[in-house]
Amino acid sequence: MDIPLGKNVGNSLEVIEAIDVLNNHGDPALTELCLQLSASLLNLAGKGNEDECYMLCRKSLESGSALKKLAEIVSSQGGNANYIYNPALFKKAEKSQDIFAAQSGYITKIDTEKVGNASVLSGAGRLKKEDGIDYSAGIIMHKQYGDSVQQNEPVATVYGDNEEKISSAALLINAAFTYSKAKPERKEVILDKISKETLSL
Repeated sequence: MDIPLGKNVGNSLEVIEAIDVLNNHGDPALTELCLQLSASLLNLAGKGNEDECYMLCRKSLESGSALKKLAEIVSSQGGNANYIYNPALFKKAEKSQDIFAAQSGYITKIDTEKVGNASVLSGAGRLKKEDGIDYSAGIIMHKQYGDSVQQNEPVATVYGDNEEKISSAALLINAAFTYSKAKPERKEVILDKISKETLSL
């Protein structure tokens, strides 16, 4: 993976982003990826052709049935489904630090390995198996590959409850961004598809 698929990195932050998609208010690119993946799975399960399955998935977002199904799954496992309908209930990180664009121009690369490691440093993951996890910690990317930016414009924010961890993560996030005066070529998130037809070849 050479570009982040969404804008949020971290436990609660990613759940909130997933809820936004299921609530039909998600990032357009991430929503489209989820629709395409879901449609392909339904197609492989024999629920119709690709177009029919895509429309089934689209309707489930628009009708609210996709979000309702997630709430049912959470409830069936003993969770509190109120969080699905009201993501503001998720614990908020106590501290945050913004990362600013080093120069004006375009974002030509976001090093996803650095982003992942920064998430761990923020407290969202473990360096050792005995380490605890801060479920509110993580990163929100305000800018993505190909976006134009002005110098000192916020490109990301690191969240957590430990200033030292946040500072370490922020340094790594800052190093993850590469800028150029020239606009980069568009990158497709979906390069190709595997379908029942291609599997039978």
